[in-house]
Amino acid sequence: MKKQPQLTLLDIAVKLKQLEDRLEELAKKTQEPVQTPKYVDMDKAAQILGIGRSSMYALMRGGKIAYILVGKQRRFLASDLEKYLQGQYVSPQSGIL
Repeated sequence: MKKQPQLTLLDIAVKLKQLEDRLEELAKKTQEPVQTPKYVDMDKAAQILGIGRSSMYALMRGGKIAYILVGKQRRFLASDLEKYLQGQYVSPQSGIL
């Protein structure tokens, strides 16, 4: 029978640290991605767009932002708000300054 090599406390500490590091890596990989809610209410939509409620109503009246009615309350798709923001992006132009 082959004799097992004796591990020193230092060897054990090093192996333990390697295992802890590997477990930490695995934990990071398996974390659930943070999901934004699919629908948001009027206040949250206004906050996302950085505007007030009256401006939200103006955008809705103008057909710029789609919404659904849940009872008497309006709900907005988060993806629609993102599309609206992307449509408002102005590329930098040379010679403005």
